Amino acid sequence: MGPSDFAIQIKINETEKQELLDKHNEFRAFVPSRYMFRLYWDDELAKLAQAHANLCAFDHDLAVNRLSPKFKWKNGQNMVMSTDIRSSLASLLDTMLREERTNYKYAEGCYKIPGSCLHYTQAMLSNMTRVGCAHTHCLFPHRVERHLICNYIHSQYANNYKTPYVPSDTPATDCLKKYNEKLCDCGDKICKYDVGEYLEPSTCNCKKQVHKRSINEKDLKDGTLQNDELFIAAPNGFNIDLHEAKKRSFKEISQNKLDNKHSGKNSNVNQEEQNEVVHNIHAIENTLPHQ
Repeated sequence: MGPSDFAIQIKINETEKQELLDKHNEFRAFVPSRYMFRLYWDDELAKLAQAHANLCAFDHDLAVNRLSPKFKWKNGQNMVMSTDIRSSLASLLDTMLREERTNYKYAEGCYKIPGSCLHYTQAMLSNMTRVGCAHTHCLFPHRVERHLICNYIHSQYANNYKTPYVPSDTPATDCLKKYNEKLCDCGDKICKYDVGEYLEPSTCNCKKQVHKRSINEKDLKDGTLQNDELFIAAPNGFNIDLHEAKKRSFKEISQNKLDNKHSGKNSNVNQEEQNEVVHNIHAIENTLPHQ
């Protein structure tokens, strides 16, 4: 049972994981981009997504909750809600991305209705290599909602959503290795994004942009960004303390990371990792309104 009394966590099986990956990569391959990386599944991102899905609150997670303890980098997030309990997860994702794609024009952004294409542009960030999703049933008194949450290794906050990729008449021209001739495939390799590294598609090596400021530094210093994400409506008007739920959820998922990595050796947990978890929890607490 998650932080919400209405939540039932639904495990995503291996077949569903592959279907979600295939659906993401299908849409990404459709884009005429000089480079667009193939997405791979990531359990860390899936666990962070599950922590949020278990709140049964259909609004995006707090910025500080998406600072991954593993990657030391704020990940992006997409959400799908449906009362259709029969359709596959990949079908729900397909419906959302297909609809939002019609609202997007390159370099113009969401040209029909402001904000109506942001899930699509998040999923089309060309530099992403990893995604992890979570599935929860929210059993409210008058209906059942399915919440599908997908967290991505990169966030739109670090990119211009109007130009999530570099267009090209010939797809994948910058790619050293290709997947289905339209996507770059450097495997599930990751770089030290928190210090300005990026994955170079033409070599599949990590390179560093020394002028690039860490998005983590921006998030932790920019109170406006955190405050904008702070006020999240409870579903269906139920009185749920979302701030406390988010704190409990982040503490639980962070402690799981430490316990899993140092199973049976908690006394030897790296002090730097402990400090990072405590710092992120304090960052959440500092954004909460005083009672």
